[in-house]
Amino acid sequence: MRPPPLSKDTRALKILSWNVNGLKALVKNRGFSVHELAQREDFDVLCLQETKIQEKDVDVIKESLLEGYTNSFWTCSVSKLGYSGTAIISRVKPLSIKYGLGVPDHDTEGRIVTVEFDDFYLLTAYVPNSGDGLKRLVIYCCSFHSGMHHLRFESNP
Repeated sequence: MRPPPLSKDTRALKILSWNVNGLKALVKNRGFSVHELAQREDFDVLCLQETKIQEKDVDVIKESLLEGYTNSFWTCSVSKLGYSGTAIISRVKPLSIKYGLGVPDHDTEGRIVTVEFDDFYLLTAYVPNSGDGLKRLVIYCCSFHSGMHHLRFESNP
């Protein structure tokens, strides 16, 4: 059972997050519409992970998905085409947008988008497979921690 909607004077955002495992396939095979999802769920922000789209496809995907949502921020893998990728789609305009962690080895994989709103940062991330012996996970977690540490001090000078 769904909770009742918040009153109009309550300051809140409804945020949905979804690992789509390939956005082009989702749109093609299921006729996915962010607008229909927005009507059903009344979300303000939608975070997508594992979009698997290339930069050249973003504008076409945006046209077919974003009826009524004018703010969208996409990051795609440039190191391995059709791999990973994240997006934030919002009807609320953020104050700032940041792509990646500032770590070149990771940022080419299109795994993180961060937006800043009035009172908080929202980050959507697609974490890599850890690989043999958890090697990749340790490296990624250290980079992620460093990036979050930077955000913390950036927002609290």
